[in-house]
Amino acid sequence: MTSSSDDQDLAPDSFTDVDPLTAPIGKLFVIQQHHATRLHHDFRLEMMNGDSPVLVSWAVPKGLPRRRGERHLAIRTPDHSMEHATFTGPIPEGEYGGGEVRIFDRGEYELIDRNDERLTFRLEGERLAGIWHLVHTGPKDGKEQWLAIMSEDRRPSGEVRPPPEPMLATLTAKPFDDIDWVFEPKWDGIRAIVVCDEETRLVSRNHRDVTVAYPELHRLHE
Repeated sequence: MTSSSDDQDLAPDSFTDVDPLTAPIGKLFVIQQHHATRLHHDFRLEMMNGDSPVLVSWAVPKGLPRRRGERHLAIRTPDHSMEHATFTGPIPEGEYGGGEVRIFDRGEYELIDRNDERLTFRLEGERLAGIWHLVHTGPKDGKEQWLAIMSEDRRPSGEVRPPPEPMLATLTAKPFDDIDWVFEPKWDGIRAIVVCDEETRLVSRNHRDVTVAYPELHRLHE
């Protein structure tokens, strides 16, 4: 579902929320990157509300942890209908969850264990793969708080990242024209590589970290 003026936004639905520690489970999970008042991730697991599947949801400000043992806050939010699993696009300002929504990851999950305070599940997504815990820590400031903890990272090893070396201009004896070359004017400034991981880092041609000099770029990784 993509958004338009006629589409339903991500407002919570009218059914009663299920208890994720006891509800029958489904298979689907989805993580939506939500640029609302602040950037956060909406983590959703398919579970059953009676005979109907719903998306049991948590707002995770920092996203699910991607290192073993890391703990990220997760706030329980209202359940959503299954059609929200494919939602991407803008929600108008002033409406519930106003801001841009993108799908960060999706796939299937398997419940490994749960008790009266914790879910343990395995995700097999397009980006994430591994085992996580969601631990219910109780209410605070009127919100049900949980902790998301990575137990095991099962993502395949990626290729070794090449060294951050910006392309430099090359001197020639005279001007030439060649379809195999791309030409650009030489502007004053610096050449740097931007490395976007869990934060943004700028590396100059001399391999100096110059991130602090460009605060307007600090959120590029988001």
